[in-house]
Amino acid sequence: MLKFIRGKGTHLSAERIKIQKELYAYRKTVTHGFPSKPTALAYDADLGLLAIGNKSGYLIVVGQPGVEFSGQHPSDDSAVIRIAFVPKTAKLITLCDNNSLHLWRFRNSHFELVKSYSLEGKLKKISTLVVKSDGKQAYIGTEGGNIYTLDIEKFEVGDKIIYLDVVLQNGPENYKVNPGAVESILEVQSEGKLIIGYERGLIVLWDLVTQKNIRNYVSTQQLENVCWYEDGNESLFVSSHNDGSYVIWDIENGNKPKKDATTPYGPFPCKRIGRMRFWNDADGESMCVFSGGMPRAAYGDHFTVTIKSEASSDGPHVTFDLSSKVIDFVLIQSPNQVERAVENGEDEEEEMHSQPIALAILAEEELVMIDLTSENWPSMYPLPYLNSIHPSAVTCFQHIDNVSDQVYNVLKKIGIRGEHSKKPWPLTGGKLVPRPAEANSSSKGATTASKKPRGKSLLITGHEDGSVRFWDYTDICLTLLTKFSSSVLFSSNMDDLDGPILDSSNTKDDEDDEWPPFRKVGVFDPYSDDPRLAVKKIGFCPTTGVLVVGGTAGQVVVVNSLKRGILEEPSKLEITTCNLVADKDGFAWKGHGPLDFKPKNNPNIGNREGEETFVVGALVQIQPPAAVTALALDAPTGVTAIGTAHGVLLYDFFRRKVVITRSTLNPNDIMAAGDTPISRRKSIKKSLRESFRRLRKGRSQRLPTSPVKSPSMSAIQSNEPPSKSVERAIEARDESMTSMVRCVTFAKTYIVSLQTTTPTLWVGTNAGTVYVFTINIPGGERRSKEDVGCQIAKEIQLKHRAPVLSVIILDCNQGAIEGFSPQHDHLGPHKVALSSEEQVKMFTLPALRPFGKMKLTAQEGSRLRVIRVQTFTSSADPSYSEKCLSCITNQGDLYVISVPDLRKQIVFHQCLKREDITGISSFTFNEFGEAVYQISSSELQRISISTSGAVFPRCSINGHVEETTTSKSESNHVVLSPISPSTSNTSSMQVDDTSEAGDITIDSVRDHTNSSPLPPAVTSTTVVEERLIDGGTLLSTSSTADGVKSQIRSVTTVTTTTVVNSVQNTSASNNAAASTSTTASSETTVVRAPLAEEENEENSNNFAPPRESAL
Repeated sequence: MLKFIRGKGTHLSAERIKIQKELYAYRKTVTHGFPSKPTALAYDADLGLLAIGNKSGYLIVVGQPGVEFSGQHPSDDSAVIRIAFVPKTAKLITLCDNNSLHLWRFRNSHFELVKSYSLEGKLKKISTLVVKSDGKQAYIGTEGGNIYTLDIEKFEVGDKIIYLDVVLQNGPENYKVNPGAVESILEVQSEGKLIIGYERGLIVLWDLVTQKNIRNYVSTQQLENVCWYEDGNESLFVSSHNDGSYVIWDIENGNKPKKDATTPYGPFPCKRIGRMRFWNDADGESMCVFSGGMPRAAYGDHFTVTIKSEASSDGPHVTFDLSSKVIDFVLIQSPNQVERAVENGEDEEEEMHSQPIALAILAEEELVMIDLTSENWPSMYPLPYLNSIHPSAVTCFQHIDNVSDQVYNVLKKIGIRGEHSKKPWPLTGGKLVPRPAEANSSSKGATTASKKPRGKSLLITGHEDGSVRFWDYTDICLTLLTKFSSSVLFSSNMDDLDGPILDSSNTKDDEDDEWPPFRKVGVFDPYSDDPRLAVKKIGFCPTTGVLVVGGTAGQVVVVNSLKRGILEEPSKLEITTCNLVADKDGFAWKGHGPLDFKPKNNPNIGNREGEETFVVGALVQIQPPAAVTALALDAPTGVTAIGTAHGVLLYDFFRRKVVITRSTLNPNDIMAAGDTPISRRKSIKKSLRESFRRLRKGRSQRLPTSPVKSPSMSAIQSNEPPSKSVERAIEARDESMTSMVRCVTFAKTYIVSLQTTTPTLWVGTNAGTVYVFTINIPGGERRSKEDVGCQIAKEIQLKHRAPVLSVIILDCNQGAIEGFSPQHDHLGPHKVALSSEEQVKMFTLPALRPFGKMKLTAQEGSRLRVIRVQTFTSSADPSYSEKCLSCITNQGDLYVISVPDLRKQIVFHQCLKREDITGISSFTFNEFGEAVYQISSSELQRISISTSGAVFPRCSINGHVEETTTSKSESNHVVLSPISPSTSNTSSMQVDDTSEAGDITIDSVRDHTNSSPLPPAVTSTTVVEERLIDGGTLLSTSSTADGVKSQIRSVTTVTTTTVVNSVQNTSASNNAAASTSTTASSETTVVRAPLAEEENEENSNNFAPPRESAL
């Protein structure tokens, strides 16, 4: 009785606030994938680190697997155009296109921006940056031709300036007017000189001591780059030019080159050679590597990096062909060579001329690391990080937790096809910091969870070309395990044209005879043969390794990764066709046709005996060939459910039979099928009326003005209860394609009675309808001989007809029940959470009585997008945890809601910008308080909303270890609300403003489980009367039988559930067969004393009468 007297006085206690702080915290942890639009690359052989900068000012530095540092420049719209490591120090300098210089420092386990400096003036626009070998100064070349000296310690430009007019005093006459910008600077360490290259082709040897121009080297072509020629000493250097040629110069002779200009792919006009490097191989032969230089007419559209013998035409020669523009490349040195050079006192610049072990190519869409020590080029290293997640455009994501070791090892053994280097990753910089050991604690009742070691986590991506990629998502490195391609099963429109080219027997001979000797490297492929191959939905079993892929053209592929050898002959693999709308008169499919299954003798379908690979077990083609919109899998029982825009089917892939189909089309959908869905619109009259109603209500609830506090702390510091947000009324939907299936879920739960659990299939549609099917699966040996049975059990229609995003079955410990495993059988009673775009509603099972509701659409246009149950573990006590619903809206707001009472725990506003459609649509939660979403086509942002278990880099430089501090929470608005203990399993609902139970609307539930007519049921109404008393309100309960009139003046219906028990003719395939029905209704109302005319009008407008008849 005390909780009723308190009424609206619910507020956060200090203890609860403390628990919430120990459970929830928003932070961005790791960025996975390849940096979007890279612009600069640098390598430090001493530290063994590689740095990449991009167009938005983002900087990432990587070393050995697990070592990652990242930073963001002050201006996110300034591209990083140069990166230079400072030798013998853990520092680097970056140059941005806004003419600003930035000094970064590695300080133990931190990477921080120390200082910034900018040059002003058009003639001071920086064109090149070179750090001296002593690490104390840097040379800054400008477009005006002057060279400034930067003091790295002070990070200021000094007084020592090499003026262009002084340089040209001893220069050629035809260059004295304007030689162009400074393109390249080389330091002659042994003599204290500089080699300065200007844009128009003039190269000057400058004496730093006498401040004079000693010698000129004149080229007729525009200069691109200058580098040393590997000759054992600093006597030869090379200049590369924009016509695809390079020239070797003797530093002691400026009259003519050491060797005439060489055009590797001439004599026809060629593209520029952007960057060039030389070294001697193990046999002492001079080798060179350069980017570009291709003949303009024939191969001008190729992006290449060439390695060839410089002295001999018969020597090694290979041209690496990439699918995106080459930004830069660097040669990676062996860490053993660097250590030996340091021990022997050799100079780092000399060591850079030693034989490299790898070539790192930075392209616009990927990073490629090539093993130069292998006999056959190209042999690429598998990337442990910076993987391009979009070799083909990503079309869907699926996160899988607790993957068994057996499945993980098999996926790893299947691996990536192609020639890959088996040698260790060549970058070895940095040191991993061990994670702090977590204390083991005992379990603390139902609300605590014993610490179990987290298994492997997988991130599975579906792609536009029909491929599915498996990524190891367990730690900070997103590593590709393997790939399955479904395109080999189907005939594309391009197959007939590409047939002779795809013949692998001629590929090697063609490559040997081809000139230039192209070798395709990298995985990025922006072209797709057929858009119908795109993967839309993925199902994967973490214990059996079964994969189900749903495509754009209604194709469904069932694959097994654990079986070895040939499952059956390819000639016996047939496709099962299933028509969802065969009995719908007037339906006409206006979309694309289905994909054609490849000929039966296709060698790509089978696999060699004993080889570990994916085995195709079944193929299904759904008619009409619409995209798969929902998919569920229960691999141990061998069933999968697939939903499209026209209905749902249950498929038994053990026996390759369709168990049941149900069309969700209605007459309106038949008229609009195949067309583009029309977006929701409201009439102007209705919108204006709702706006004035909200304005009126907002004024009546407005609080007195008070000083503004910090958004993140206002709810914590105030003792007042959090005010209830003004929420708009949810309108019933009337839109096209309401038949689309949005979610399908398997669960073994109480749907018939509280005595036994039954395997069930839950189907949610765009029209706010939820169908519940019971499934009968034969046990033991009968499974291979008898068919799976399925029939409709119940049907729920949400009043507002909002699209159903998910159906989550919860046990008494609030754990999500997925699949038909019996582990939740003893954890009753169960509840079901139905999540629509507008709200989350909780029902008890099996009666489907409303238990609670949470509306999350307080502002116009807000819609739920993704929701999942997550476990939040306390950072103070690892043995304590809570399970909550986490969801993201189309406004970018992130909510954490307690279950089963459905109360907001914390709200992170604007975690994503509402304009970031890609990020919101790709948002994926895992099981342990983390989420991931796309921030670009090639990058994923990993976030944590839990205080514990967050994955972030733990590493240091030069062996210095310092405790890694977690990043501070983003400056998002945080709203805290109280929570009731999650162990509460009572089915009685508390009337409380914060839980919004008083707003539960009328939903219809149709029960098909009874096979015989039921006697007429008596309607009973429970009335809760609220009377004003001193200190609060008092609620009393009274019961009225049929025909008894209540004398209470103001009544607002809060819960009305209409249950229709019908006898269905199960022999008929149509579920609308003749049946007899009787109605039993249970009605709960809250009676409030009328406060004002305005409120009564509001309540009367919100009141909705119960339905008179069955659906």
